[in-house]
Amino acid sequence: VILNLNVFVGTEVRARFVNTTTGKTLKNLYPGKIAQIKNDDSEITFDIDYDDGDTRKNVPLNEIQIKNVSCSFVVYRYISF
Repeated sequence: VILNLNVFVGTEVRARFVNTTTGKTLKNLYPGKIAQIKNDDSEITFDIDYDDGDTRKNVPLNEIQIKNVSCSFVVYRYISF
């Protein structure tokens, strides 16, 4: 499955935050913007600048809600004969 997201630096999001004291990821989503998009071939992650001034690096996609974005899924099935 290939996920094609129409996101860029500055896109408004809501993302989970990590409590710096406990190291635990919080369940609530907090408003912010994408500061950087990283692709290391195995995973795409995002650096987030939160509206309250906090930041978080390397946030996985499953911890982000993207506002007003279009996305499409393309499924490829490999068939061997």
